Amino acid sequence: MHGFFDFRTSLYFSLVSYSTVGYGDIVLPEGFRLIGAVEGLLGTIMVGWTVAILVRVLKSIR
Repeated sequence: MHGFFDFRTSLYFSLVSYSTVGYGDIVLPEGFRLIGAVEGLLGTIMVGWTVAILVRVLKSIR
């Protein structure tokens, strides 16, 4: 809400953090940096979770 001035910058930061690329060209203000770190961790967890679901689905089709 108060981390960035426009939606495009917020969306870009979230996509880069969520995909765990984390370029570092845009940084959150001091009070919001923990949120950025949590978003990166959630991105990693969600990738693993998605792979696990896909494996389970593909295994059940066989």
